Amino acid sequence: MTNSGDTLAKGKALARRSGAREVQSVALVVRPGGSRPEWFAIETAQLIVFPWDYQLDASGPLVDPGSVGV
Repeated sequence: MTNSGDTLAKGKALARRSGAREVQSVALVVRPGGSRPEWFAIETAQLIVFPWDYQLDASGPLVDPGSVGV
């Protein structure tokens, strides 16, 4: 997900300084009015919770990240 685009811009600048002729960025989710990478899947202002935002505890079931302090 991208909000300000600062990390994408820094990564692109570093790639160019390292000799890259063309640099494009990608994000799964962008916010309306926010940073616009060349490629993205979803534009929404809604909260997106990805499957990897959850942790497995010792017994295996999914645990809400808010309940484990993540």
